[in-house]
Amino acid sequence: MQKSSFANNWSRNYQELSHTGHFPNPHNYKIEGWAINSQYKDIWIPYINENTPDKRNFYCSVCDKWLIYGDTMSNIRRHLKTHSSIDQNIYAESSGNSQENKDKQVSESQISQYLTKFILMNGLPFRLIEDENLKLISSNLKNRKALSQYCQTVSSKIIDLITKELNHFKFICISIDEWKDKALRSYLGVTAQAVSNNRLSFYTLGMKPIIIESITGEVIYQTLKEVLDPYKIEEKIIGCVTDSGSNMILGISKFPFQRLPCICHLFNNLLRAFIVSHKKCFQDLENLQNECSTSKFRAYCVSKNAPCKSIPSYCQVRWYSMCRLIDGLYRNKHTIIEFRTKYGIEAVSPLLWEDIDILNPVFKKAKEIIQILESDSFGTISYVLRAFSIFKNSIALLPEKFEDGKIAVEKKFQRFSVKYDHLWNPLLFSACRLNPAMNVHLIMDSDDIIKGDELILSLMKNESPSIIVDSSSKTHNSLLCYSDSPQDSNETAFEYYKTIQLNEIVDLYEFWRNKLDGRLKVLANVAIRILSIMCTSASVEREFSASRRALGFQRLKMDPEKVESLIMIIGNSEIAEKIIK
Repeated sequence: MQKSSFANNWSRNYQELSHTGHFPNPHNYKIEGWAINSQYKDIWIPYINENTPDKRNFYCSVCDKWLIYGDTMSNIRRHLKTHSSIDQNIYAESSGNSQENKDKQVSESQISQYLTKFILMNGLPFRLIEDENLKLISSNLKNRKALSQYCQTVSSKIIDLITKELNHFKFICISIDEWKDKALRSYLGVTAQAVSNNRLSFYTLGMKPIIIESITGEVIYQTLKEVLDPYKIEEKIIGCVTDSGSNMILGISKFPFQRLPCICHLFNNLLRAFIVSHKKCFQDLENLQNECSTSKFRAYCVSKNAPCKSIPSYCQVRWYSMCRLIDGLYRNKHTIIEFRTKYGIEAVSPLLWEDIDILNPVFKKAKEIIQILESDSFGTISYVLRAFSIFKNSIALLPEKFEDGKIAVEKKFQRFSVKYDHLWNPLLFSACRLNPAMNVHLIMDSDDIIKGDELILSLMKNESPSIIVDSSSKTHNSLLCYSDSPQDSNETAFEYYKTIQLNEIVDLYEFWRNKLDGRLKVLANVAIRILSIMCTSASVEREFSASRRALGFQRLKMDPEKVESLIMIIGNSEIAEKIIK
């Protein structure tokens, strides 16, 4: 029998032919010898004359059985690990991996470093470093004070590395929000998305503690300035996404960059306007959810082995909590009916189930839209208008009983349109135009298209004034084309771009990056600049979630500066990996 790579350390032993008389030979092979190993007295691989079948045999003297293995001998490996009496260390050593295992051996100092990394990057309590059980693993562990100082050192190095990396980016968009921990201490979280011609990166710039109780616009301004000063990136920032709080608006107005509203907050306001317009219906839904949250209902589901999907409660500040509540009730409908029947509880009104059936598709669509927008991937801003259009159409299709909600949502839309008409709307128009998979004529009217095109043209002129030719045409599609050849200079960017529009969703970053060396070079630079703008503050909200996990009740008195250092490590895990080796 031919030997595979696994059997290279095995040798033919013709002196052991006497064993063949003791081993059963069900296939009546003519055995010439055996492949054995000095440390493997249990496994015997026969050598035979005739051509071997695809599945080959080996004999285990411990089990007194013939077993089958393939070309890789994986069955032998598995048998040795699970059934054989061979020590696992001997198996690993005799598998030809002894040198590899030696290379993997780590020193106590490395173990100490790994444990330190584990504690810091997972936001675990520093007191774990002084645990007696961990000291049994390594005697070189830091104490709690040394670990705290090391945390601040790593945080400083992360800031230095981020500063160096941000120097290579052309466009940076930041997102900020205010957050309170369980001790009601306030922090200003700042995240950034940075884009260059060949890179797209996300960073946590800081989680700055706010000592003053009254968080005014001036406090927001001073705190954000403290966060941004070490990075020296104010001139590269093209937008700052925040909620619509008056203090945020006032604080950002003092910076040279533009404040942009968070689309998810706007969507939440739309949903709340609809919910408030039908208080009775949604109050009944919340009451039904409360009944399904009792231990009695859950015990019933367990006893009947009934599928019980989670039904979260409604929270006004959560972007799609009502969407999840309605979807949970919809999926648990039959279980709820059976439960109430068994325990003699008054049946749910058929009208309420009818409302759930009607509202579930609308709110499920809203949830999907928000989940897409809050991903904050490159080019998400180009889908905002499409998302609003889908939501408005789904609301418009509701029956007359929800007419008040339709009117409330429409008023909110009009208010947003007027409030952000100076910048945000043209920015959305231009972003939609720069998505080659988007049919702008189905989403925007001609006036909106003109506003978007005008913004793109102005940015193109700022990008490279020398290659922009003023249009003498009466058409409003004045996007002008960049071309390496003079004969193409009269072709407008609008006409050329329309010829390469696609009918399927594409990777927008790759699409425009590939145009940087071609005839649409200037337009590609403008596109990367616009599409890199974040449309939500979800990234900083995710950092808040990580902070909540790290700052439990055991850390209510932790120094705010240490909190900031810890969150910098957790929020920039890839960079921290390079530092904490």
